Formats: sequence, C-alpha cells, structure tokens
Amino acid sequence: MFFFNRASSLACLIALSLGTSLYADSANDPDDLLAKNLGWVEQSNTGPCSSCGGYYDETSLPTPSSLNFKESTTTIKADPPVDYKINGNVEFKNGVTISQPGRSLSAKHATITPNLQTGKLDAINAEGNIRLAQPGQLLLAKSIQANLVDHKASAVDVDYLIRVSAASPSFLNTTSIDPNFTGYAHGSADEIKQENQTQFSLSNATYSTCPPTTRTWELDAHSIKIDQAAGRGEAYNTLLKVHGIPLLYLPYFNFPTNNARKSGFLYGSLMSSSQSGLIFGIPYYFNLAPNYDDTFTPTVYSKRGVLLNNNFRYLTTHNSGSINLDVIPYDQLDNDAWRYGYTFKDNSNYDNWSTDLNYNGVSDDSFLEDFSVFNANQILLNRSFTANYQNVHWNFSGLLQSYQIVNTELTTANRPYSQLPSLTLNGQYPGFLGPLSFSINTNVTRFTKSPATAFETPPVEGNRLNVNPALSLPLTQSYGYFTPTVSLDSTSYSLNNATENGFPRNSPSTNLPIINVDSSLYFDRDFNWDHTAYSQSLSPRLYYLYVPYRNQNDIPVFDTTIVPFSFSQLFTTNSFSGYDRTQNANQISYALTSSVHNPTGREVLSGGIGQIWYFANRNVSLCETTPGSPPCIQTENPEYDQRFSDVAAYFNYNFNSAWTFSTNITYDPNVSLLDLQEYALTYTPNNMDVLNLSYQNNHKNYSLLSTQQVIAGTPPPRSSIFNGSFVLGMTPTWATFGDLSYSIENNGPIAEFAGIQYSSCCWAIRLGDYRYVVNNNPNTPNILTGSMSNTVLLQFLLKGLGGMSSGPVNDLLASIPTYHGQLGF
Repeated sequence: MFFFNRASSLACLIALSLGTSLYADSANDPDDLLAKNLGWVEQSNTGPCSSCGGYYDETSLPTPSSLNFKESTTTIKADPPVDYKINGNVEFKNGVTISQPGRSLSAKHATITPNLQTGKLDAINAEGNIRLAQPGQLLLAKSIQANLVDHKASAVDVDYLIRVSAASPSFLNTTSIDPNFTGYAHGSADEIKQENQTQFSLSNATYSTCPPTTRTWELDAHSIKIDQAAGRGEAYNTLLKVHGIPLLYLPYFNFPTNNARKSGFLYGSLMSSSQSGLIFGIPYYFNLAPNYDDTFTPTVYSKRGVLLNNNFRYLTTHNSGSINLDVIPYDQLDNDAWRYGYTFKDNSNYDNWSTDLNYNGVSDDSFLEDFSVFNANQILLNRSFTANYQNVHWNFSGLLQSYQIVNTELTTANRPYSQLPSLTLNGQYPGFLGPLSFSINTNVTRFTKSPATAFETPPVEGNRLNVNPALSLPLTQSYGYFTPTVSLDSTSYSLNNATENGFPRNSPSTNLPIINVDSSLYFDRDFNWDHTAYSQSLSPRLYYLYVPYRNQNDIPVFDTTIVPFSFSQLFTTNSFSGYDRTQNANQISYALTSSVHNPTGREVLSGGIGQIWYFANRNVSLCETTPGSPPCIQTENPEYDQRFSDVAAYFNYNFNSAWTFSTNITYDPNVSLLDLQEYALTYTPNNMDVLNLSYQNNHKNYSLLSTQQVIAGTPPPRSSIFNGSFVLGMTPTWATFGDLSYSIENNGPIAEFAGIQYSSCCWAIRLGDYRYVVNNNPNTPNILTGSMSNTVLLQFLLKGLGGMSSGPVNDLLASIPTYHGQLGF
C-alpha cells in the first residue's frame, strides 16, 4: 500500500513538474510505438481535437477514485513463478500488475520488501516495461527503485504523459478553454529522483505539449529541480528547439508546475511603431498573495530607450483596484528626459455605500503619443472620485472631478470645468399623499477652470445650485397609465469673474415651472406565423410638455450640451443636458411602439415611431447672443420655429440567436431629408466568430463641435461614418480579425486594425497592424488633417509553458463589440 502512495507521488511530481515548463523532446522524433503507448489515437478529420491530427485516449487511464490511499484495497496479479525469500522479500519474475482504485502499476520483474513487524511495505524495485498510470498521468520507465521509509525513489529511462492546461489563470483564477489543445504534455528523462515527498530532480529531461507524432517545439534541459509544495520548477542549461533545431538557450529557467497563479515570466509582445521604432517587452509576474499581485514589464524602444512598466492589482472584501506606472528614465529622443505616466483605480462597496476612484497623469504633452499607441489622440486625462449612497427613498452621489490637459493647444474655452465638488441628492416617495407621489432632485456644484495661458482673462467660475421638486399622480391600470406631473426647476448661481467675461450679473437665477402629462395604452395579442405561436404588444403614447420661456443668456455654460434628437427625446423635459439651459416648450409628442416575442420569450422584433407637435418656437440656445437672434438660433437649431419635429423611429430585428439588425433614424418632413441614419448588423454565431457592420449619417453632428464652436453658434457639421469589425475562425487553426472606422466625408480611414492568428495544438502566433489618424488640432475635432500613424504588433505563445499578459492585440480585440475573447490565446 505504501508503494502505491510513494510511486504515485513520484509519477505525479514527474508529470506536474514537467507539465508546465519542461517541454522537451528527445533528440529523435517519437516513433509510432511510443505514441501508441502514450495512448495517442490518429484522427485527422473528426473526433476530439481533430485539428491536432489526433487525441489522447483517456479511457486507457484510470478513472479518479473517491477513496484515499489507506482506504483502498491493493490487488496483485502475477504469473508464476513467485519467489518468497527468507528475509521476507517477494519476487515476481514473469510479469506483475499491482492496482488500486484509480492507480495501477505493471512491470516485467518486481521485488517488494515488506516490514516484518508492521506488515507494510518498506521498498520496491521493479524493472522492465514499467507502466504506472493514474487519472491524467502515465509513466513509462525501464526501472523504478523506491524506499518507502525515507520517501526516496528513482526512475530510469522515463517517458511520461500528464494532463495540463493551456490557459493561464487570471487575477480571479479563471481560465479560458482553448479548442486547439490536446490537454496533455509529454516528455522524457534519463533519470528522475525523488529527494523527499515534495522535491524531485530530473536529468536530461524534455517537455512538449505538441502531439507525440509531430512535435513542433520542445524544451531540452540538462537538469531540472522540482518543488511540488512550492509549485515551482527550475531548469538549468535549457534549449528551446523548433523542429529539432535549437533556437534559444536559457542557462536558467524558472517555471510553474500547476495552473495556479505563480510568479514567473509571461509571454511578451513585439511591436514596430512609426513614433518609437521597434518595441519589445517581457512581463514578469509576481504572485504576492491570493488577493494581490504585481506585473513588472521592462520594454525596449529602439529609438528611445527602456520603458519600465509596473502594474499592481489588489482585491479585498470591499475593495478592488490597480496602480499602473510607466517610467522611462532617459528618453534618447527627448534629451534623455525623465518621462512617466500613471493610473490609479479603486472601487469599493460598503453596504449602501460605494466609491470609485480614477486618477491619471502623464509627465508631458507627448507621452501618450510616444508610449501609448491606442491613446495617442487623447487630450484629457480624467481625475475623479465618486461616492454613492442609496436606501429605499434616497440616493446620494458626490463627485470630485478634474482633468489633466494632455494637449496644451486646447484653448481655455474648450477646456472642461473641474467639479470640486458636485453633490447630488435625490428622493422618491411613491404614495406620499394618498395617490400623489413626491420626488425631489437637488444638485450643487463648484466649477473651476484655469486659463490656458497666464495672459488670458480668468474664465468665469462659481457655484450652481439646482433644486427640482415634483408632484405626480400616477394612475396605472393593466391596460395603460395616465401620469400628470408638476415640478419646479430652480437654478441659482454665485459667480466669479462674471463681468470680466461679459455676463451682467454675479448671481443669476431661473425658476421654471414644468408641467407634463404622460399617457399610454397597452394592447396585446397572440398570433401564429409559419406554424409558430407569437405574442405582440402595441402601445400608443401621448406626452404633453409645457415649460415657459426665460432669458438664460446671462448664464455661463459650465457642463451643458445639446442632446441629439432621437426617439428617446420625444419624452424628456429638456432638449439640453445639464442645468445651465432649460428649453422652453409647449408641445405634444405622439408615438407608437410595438414588439413581438416568440414562444420562449425571446424578442423577435421591436420598433417605434413618433413626432413632436410644437405650439411655440424654441428660443433657448447655448450660443451667447441676444435671445431669439436668427443668426445664432438658426445655426444651432435650424428647426427652432418649425411646427413639427423630425419623425423619429427605431427598429430592431433578431433574425435568430446569431443575427441582429437595428436602425435608428430621424426624418425631416419639412425638407424631405433623413437627418440621422444609423444602421447596425451583428452576427455572433458563437464565441469565436463575430461580425459587426454599422453606418451612421448625421446631417447635424453636434458631437463634432468644440465647446467654443457651440457657444459661437458654429453650424454643426455633417458626418458619415462606416464601422466594420470581425473575428472569423477560418479553419480550426486559422483566424483573422479586424476593425475599421472609415470617414466618408474625409474619404479615408480614421482608424483601422487587422490581424491574423494561427493556433495549433501546442503554439500560437498573432500578427496585427494598427493605423490611426493623428489629430493635429484638438480645437477642431471635426477636421482630421493629421498624418497616419502605424504600429505593427506580434504575439507568440508556447501552450502549456507559462502564462501570458493581456498584450496590445488583446486590448484591440476587446474593443470589438460582442467579442468575448475566445480565440484560445
């Protein structure tokens, strides 16, 4: 019985220690006999892991047993002769098989040495066709000698097979499944010695996760030391061979022996950037504790020097976050300047409270362009802290937010205000007084901003208080609802530098009563189509809104923007976001929505169409000119005096579980023009394949205007953008992916990314190319006249041999909508 305990420990250690990092292959390719003995089944077209040319027959290995070693019954089968020696030894000379549930050992010759006093085994010597099998483990050897008293053992001329994982664990110890992986590693060793219960040494050992018939790569180590308790292995004088040709020599190599998070090197990435030349980095992962870790990545930039990146992550009962730091001590292209960038993120939850911290910074204006390929056009770095509290009736949020201006060419008018702080308190009391419901929304914010240069007039700053109490009478039935609401929107300011910036008062205020009535009816029916039962809902809706006009041009614009018109805008009380402007209104919205569901409850299609009938002109604008002045109103809102709004509509159609089509349009009946067209087609048949196609044509794209342009009344530009992205598994081993954002107005791409991946049974490689337009002037976001920057990216992975950092290609793939990261990398 002790024999099996120690022998199985030896086999497990041999396999596990080799399993995650010894990959070595013998000097000669494995012959068919060895592959057969390891349980390899040739199969090229079908069956498990058919892309590997075969699979391991797991039925040849024992199934796991629920019994521990001491509870298991040992069975010995042997052909005569069997010799019983005077000293108590028992010799099996013509084949023996010793088995327990979940374990088996067979040999041509074996001698067992029992303890005459305890009846337990002290030692075992076996030779000739040794086969030691356990769940997920197989050991073939010429001979085995084991001392079961001092836990020492050795095996000579060994071939092994061990179940391993190709996926590297994440921070939360989760793994992804690689469809192109056999799930096993194999190798050989001249001798394996067990020093004690947890420490082992191997001589001339090999390791590979490739199929035994086609070992593309292998590791060949002169000696290896394994510490099973620590989960680490050390290899000395190691050669990486590809098709038997040595490519890389490692005098020392440290590796994990299982799939748990372990310290060690991760696979890096190779890039070529037009800004910084050839870029190569190798991360080192520190598994500091179960709930925090650290990754250090020195990255060589051929034109600049060495960038040192450190990313520390932590996870506690209430907190999670990361601290990322990039430092280049001597930038060769910037007079050996010390340059850096940093990010600190923290999220916490305490009962009803939650907080979020996001603080970023860089040493200079060009750091992101030089060292952060995918954020080169970023002109602002967020620095914010939020705190939230929520109970049955009340919710509170506090915000501290400022920005680092990355591009100092950004003018003062276009720089955002800091909110230090912004405090919001909202209360909801349904059934406050009989059928009446009461709500109140309050916000107080302190706005500050520094001028871009010391010679400019300081911009207007100050405090803003908004209070909005409301009473509503929700009358709800199964067939519909009718809800009148009366509220008072009160906003007051205390300003600094007001008169210096052309505002007549330091303490302007507005008090606007708002009346709205929202009503809808529900109609449902069941019907059959093509022998399938469906259910349909139909809902007509009417929404009346009244807001009197107030002159608001003596109020500065702190954080208010124009909200693009769409279907959802039919039922809002303000066409602006923020509290600095409230649009006057006397209007009624009418709309019709419908949806269809199949018998399982999945939505097959949905849609809606509606319009606003105006009884008054919309005279409030963001541009700071005389109220109602045609030049300003007409450029900001050309339809300010029309009686009817655009017709807004949306439509979603789910062809099946894989195909989805959606559209959002607005149509101007006054000039017979589609102001907004948005179409999107998505195909997601599985976790591997993704296709996204979308087109947007917007005749008044306010998002492409800077704040200064909006205030000056600049007409919104027209934009036409095509977006396409895909991840396509062309074969079981080949995949391609790409992402394109193309401006039809500028007749060229804004950003594009394309790549290809090969993922075999034991190795994978990715090659990608990323190009984007550099925005030369942040004050004109709608004009892209900069040059095209180009970056080539390369990732390489030997499966089963250590883990991999996220990498730049993974970051780009994560930006593809509906992609779930299952390419097996």
